[in-house]
Amino acid sequence: MRFFRLQFLLLPALVAVLAGCRDGRKEEQAPGVERGEEQDALVRLVARDRMTARRLDPADDGWDTEVFADAAQEQLVRLGLLLAGKSESWDELRDFVAEGVEGTLLDRQGGEVLFDSGNLQVIERRAKPAANGETRSGLVDLVEDLRGLRLSLQGGAANAKVKVKLKLTSTERRADGGIDTTVLLLAKRYAGERLGQERATWRCHWRWDGGASRPQMLILREKQAESVLGKRPEPWFSDCSEAAFGKNRSFASELGFGMHHWLQRVGRVNGMLYFHRHGIAVGDANGDGRDDLFLCQPAGLPNKLFLNQEDGRAIDVSRDFGVDWLDNTASALFVDLDNDGDQDLVLATFEGTQVLENTPGAGFRAAATLASPDRDLHALSAVDYDRDGDLDLYVTVDFSLSPRRAFLYHDANDGGRNQLFRNEGSWKFVEVTEEVGLGVNNTRHSLAAAWEDYDNDGDQDLYVANDYGKNCLYRNEGSAFVEVAEQAGAVDYGSGMSVSWGDYDRDGWVDLHVGNMFSSAGSRITSQERFLPGSGSPLRSLYRRFVRGNSSFRNEGDGSFSEKSEASGAMVAGWAWSSVFTDLENNGWEDLFVANGYITTPDTGDL
Repeated sequence: MRFFRLQFLLLPALVAVLAGCRDGRKEEQAPGVERGEEQDALVRLVARDRMTARRLDPADDGWDTEVFADAAQEQLVRLGLLLAGKSESWDELRDFVAEGVEGTLLDRQGGEVLFDSGNLQVIERRAKPAANGETRSGLVDLVEDLRGLRLSLQGGAANAKVKVKLKLTSTERRADGGIDTTVLLLAKRYAGERLGQERATWRCHWRWDGGASRPQMLILREKQAESVLGKRPEPWFSDCSEAAFGKNRSFASELGFGMHHWLQRVGRVNGMLYFHRHGIAVGDANGDGRDDLFLCQPAGLPNKLFLNQEDGRAIDVSRDFGVDWLDNTASALFVDLDNDGDQDLVLATFEGTQVLENTPGAGFRAAATLASPDRDLHALSAVDYDRDGDLDLYVTVDFSLSPRRAFLYHDANDGGRNQLFRNEGSWKFVEVTEEVGLGVNNTRHSLAAAWEDYDNDGDQDLYVANDYGKNCLYRNEGSAFVEVAEQAGAVDYGSGMSVSWGDYDRDGWVDLHVGNMFSSAGSRITSQERFLPGSGSPLRSLYRRFVRGNSSFRNEGDGSFSEKSEASGAMVAGWAWSSVFTDLENNGWEDLFVANGYITTPDTGDL
């Protein structure tokens, strides 16, 4: 997980208290009054806040292209509001678009149909001379074209709700002083006759006089656009959270609030952290044939178990089933560990891996605690790696309590130690990590792991997605595992957060998808010459890979993989905390569902 090594503090009402403090000046003090520890602490906090602000200011480091990017992004936000129909002030374009601007937008009426099913249609359009796009001159013509684009994004319905983001992904200073940029347009329509989304790439040329001056757009050329259109007016999925959970008291009193709310009420001393993560598990907890839901909670809030009812409601039975623990819980797993036919429960907590036995009619009973030298346990998975008939447990760890070496962003090897526990029966588990060969490359900040027989030899192999560096592929050779990521062509450098196996091309060999992080700012910065000057192209290329997004690997059937990330179309999908292959359309083809995002509280501008 990503802590950024920065902590932001909200300091309301301190401005008046510290208004007299100035850099380089001795603050005034009332005669005879000793400055207390509290005031010293406040002064230190403000000093740190100022230092952080300077570090975040590109002008302070001489990154004029990033000063430009900040200014241009402000104008792109205004354009995005116009395209989303949230503003009608088209005259505002005169503030940042030149009167003689050259514009080329692709015709939304044409294009190549890439995919067509009962639910969705995907259409791609690419720029072709005098065919798909025609260069027009002047602001008036560009406004007309942009109005047409807005109508297309709205699906022809002026009252449709549209969300548009324009992201600046590259900047390049030209010899004449102008700046070329790549802009990524992301739009979604979530109301109207046809649901849809749009992704397009623009190349824009700007004039910028530097400093605080406003950039002027001189050229806008749309190079490629992809439209995903729903073929039915109703949404493919609908939010039924309140219908399912709304009758529970905990829905309004606990689940109705986000982390920002609870961080103001539950202290860090209890283990509640802003930059932490908490998963869910699905399984039949009471043996009625319906899948139930377990929700992991941060420290200080009780974990939740909801039983699925015949009418579609879910009732909170956390206390009755004995699982309303207040310990910080990162992930959970329903799995039959004693081969008695019911689903037991495993929890990854700060206090170790907790194994709970399902006792029909009496909820869950604490059966074992699997100790770890670290606290930051993350992902859980179960597998019969030794084919002895019972399921074993694998636990990944992010940060270590006692790092053995310095942190290195692009190749961190100071993380916690993942563990494999062999199931001996009678609720006894023995750690065998080193014994079976999984101790190799095993301090890598591991956020996800998935088992699959990728080489079709009858046993389960393991892929581990790691943050801050390269991932690992462990091939099961019967008596031990061998780490073969480099050899198999499946090594991936990035912010590995999720992993999923699926035979997307239906050739009988399972393929691999790794969820990483896409960053427009990172893409923009790492592509510039002044980024890591003198470090050499391999390291610079490595950092560019870190911010490009997800990775997809095709299984070649001979023990090796070939990378298909860009061709897959799944590379740019946000910050992919979770990803899973699943057949959403029941047509026999594996689709890919990605859950992404980060901190989603309203942006007040006050960090």
